Amino acid sequence: MDLSTVTQQWTDQNSMRNTIITMHETGFHQWGFVVYRAAYGDDALWDRYLAALKENIRENLQRNKCLDLLDQYAHWEVFDGRNGKADVRRRFAAWCADRFAEQQSLTPPRFTYCLFVDEGCLRTLEAHAEARLKRKVPGLGPPLPPLVAVVIDGGYSPPSSRGWGLASRQEFPPIEGCSDKYVGWEYYNVVYLPLLYDKLHNQHLDDESDYVRPPAIAPLGNLSMEERR
Repeated sequence: MDLSTVTQQWTDQNSMRNTIITMHETGFHQWGFVVYRAAYGDDALWDRYLAALKENIRENLQRNKCLDLLDQYAHWEVFDGRNGKADVRRRFAAWCADRFAEQQSLTPPRFTYCLFVDEGCLRTLEAHAEARLKRKVPGLGPPLPPLVAVVIDGGYSPPSSRGWGLASRQEFPPIEGCSDKYVGWEYYNVVYLPLLYDKLHNQHLDDESDYVRPPAIAPLGNLSMEERR
């Protein structure tokens, strides 16, 4: 199965339809977020984390009946992100400018959002991997402890001016010096990244009904990175 053989009916019924349609319409046959690595202390741990991230993505695609199609088009390039989120945004903007001629109505999320993995994210691997090993049947059983990455809004600049209305003037506990509700990024359980990617074709990360403010972990928001330390 590939993009040349899928039918419109199959696409319309698939939970990743926005991704499939955009690849068709743009002719850009890749999807997935660029990954910025901020933690460099242990290369073996990093390799395990990245392998686990990709395994989670494939499980989600399998669950949503689109692994055979979308796995072949998934790309997860890794770049240096050790200088922090602000520097990552600058690097990401330059990378996007070099690789995609912007068509505002069709720009894929690959060129508007990216992933950032720091020490805190790496620390979520051990509990996740241990619980996965105890599963008797892959993909079945209670939810695993989340493997977490940071999703960065490449177009964010504080203070946020997108869509919050009166809520943007409320004071929240400071996150990296920002007291707005929207801080330009969120922690995300990586198993849900494919569905987030698809949603971001027609919705912003700062959507008021869906945004989960750090340190809570999106998309459910019932767990916190404070508990992962």
